[in-house]
Amino acid sequence: MEYVVSDSGGRELRTGRVRTRVYRDREPGQSIQQAINNAAEGAIICLSAGTFDEKLKINKGITLRGAGREQTNMKSIELKLDATILIVADAEIEVSIESLSILATDATYAYGVEARGMAKVTILDSRISGHERGGLYVTDSAQLRLTNSRISSNGNVGLEVSDSGQVNLTNSQVVDNRLVGLLVHGYSRVSLTDSQVSGHYLEGIAVVGAGQVSLTNSQVSSNLRWYS
Repeated sequence: MEYVVSDSGGRELRTGRVRTRVYRDREPGQSIQQAINNAAEGAIICLSAGTFDEKLKINKGITLRGAGREQTNMKSIELKLDATILIVADAEIEVSIESLSILATDATYAYGVEARGMAKVTILDSRISGHERGGLYVTDSAQLRLTNSRISSNGNVGLEVSDSGQVNLTNSQVVDNRLVGLLVHGYSRVSLTDSQVSGHYLEGIAVVGAGQVSLTNSQVSSNLRWYS
């Protein structure tokens, strides 16, 4: 939607565009991917309570908003795929995932959420569980903020960050993933604030190469269970 600002004499001072927010409601059985494909930049797609059996690719700035992480489930049943939700863009986009659970069967070799390119992703009040490859993968120059969320019961790793990826965890838990809690490599950076990493068979946090991790009021405990 275009707008024009004029002075009292009717002279045009500036023009621009307002980014409208379109709300699209989805019920289980309806395609979320179709709603994403048809959505304008900045749209909010609201998911009702229930389970959605679907994998998604997001390449534009949108919000996926569930009815609550105990009520709305995204569940992939494919045996092999990149991720239940793949977010990728060559230009900067802002994507928000809120109030839902991202699940998979134990046989699904994939990540729960994968962020690539220049995507900026916020995950809020959500849960990622059951993915054999890992809960979250952030790579290239992607950035991710995880707030009030839980990554648990995934396979190889809870959260993996590579290349120049950046991740900030606030009031979140990375717990009871099978092998490693956080795997940080390349030139990536991870910060944890008021967060917890625990219950892994190997390292809670593994840093390879020039990766950096900072902790503020956070707990890393009860890991290395393989050796106990």
